[in-house]
Amino acid sequence: MDTWRHSPFIGLDGLESLITALAVGSGIDAPTIRRFRGWTEEEWDEGVERLRDRGILDAAGALTAQGRSLRTRRGGDDRHARRRRLGVDGPPET
Repeated sequence: MDTWRHSPFIGLDGLESLITALAVGSGIDAPTIRRFRGWTEEEWDEGVERLRDRGILDAAGALTAQGRSLRTRRGGDDRHARRRRLGVDGPPET
């Protein structure tokens, strides 16, 4: 399962991050993850609607090109952003 976390620096709250993780096919269904994480159906639907309004999800609940770009960008940007906040220059060492 995708472990994408709350990412305020890219504009997604915890629920929105979870919804986008499920949209890429994490192998678990929304009702199960809602119960596991404690989100109500109303809260979930509001999160989906916010993502649709911002062009991150389409009408069917799939990621749009913008949504896919956001998730792709997030991995590298997150590592570099953390390093910048810590005052470390350059890419992470491998």
